[in-house]
Parts: sequence; structure tokens; C-alpha cells
Amino acid sequence: MTNGQPTQKVSDAQLYKYGFWVVVIGVAAIMTAFLVGLVRLTASGDVATAASAMFAATGTLAGAYFGFHAGSAGKAGAEQARQAAENERHTEALKSQRLAALAAKNDADKVDEILRTSHAQTAAV
Repeated sequence: MTNGQPTQKVSDAQLYKYGFWVVVIGVAAIMTAFLVGLVRLTASGDVATAASAMFAATGTLAGAYFGFHAGSAGKAGAEQARQAAENERHTEALKSQRLAALAAKNDADKVDEILRTSHAQTAAV
């Protein structure tokens, strides 16, 4: 809860859907304005100016939409890689603790066994 209000998490599918509709509505509004401008404009220079503004706005909307989703996908991939690295670090920390405890007990056979399994797992990766 934040400020007495429950927080809602929006899924990626909902973000894609909302973003898509924002782009569709934006392009429709741009096209409507362009078509109204075409009907009212008579000089070819004015029509070219209106067309270039329409293409720039449409390109900006599409670029923002796809750029946002490409960035989201990259962030998700980086988060998965970070989690895998964190899990590996945790596993190695546990091995270090076990080795320290065994070394303190002078159990050389167990230390060698743990080190062999650690090297075998590293070689398999």
C-alpha cells in the first residue's frame, strides 16, 4: 500500500495493449488533421508542409512504441541474467562456508570431495 491506496501491478501484455491503442489513436488523429488540411490547403508547398509534419509525428509515435518495448525486453533479459548470477554466487558462498567448517575440523577428504564437485560443475558450464 502506498498513501493508503493499494498498488496495482500492470502486466507486460496490458502495457503492450495500452501502448498499441495509444499509437493507433495518435495516428488516427494525425491522419484526420492531415486530411482536413489537404481539403483546405491549395498551395502545393502547404500540402508538403502538412505531409512532412504528419510523417514526423507518425514516425515519432511508432519509434517511441517499439523503442519502449525493445527496452523492456532488454531489461527483462538483464534481470534474468542478474538472478542467475546471484543464485550462482549464493551457491558458491554456501560451498565456502562448508569448506571453512570442514577445514576447521581437519577433514581433508570431505574438502577434496567438495572441491572436485565444484570443479566438475564449473567444467560442465
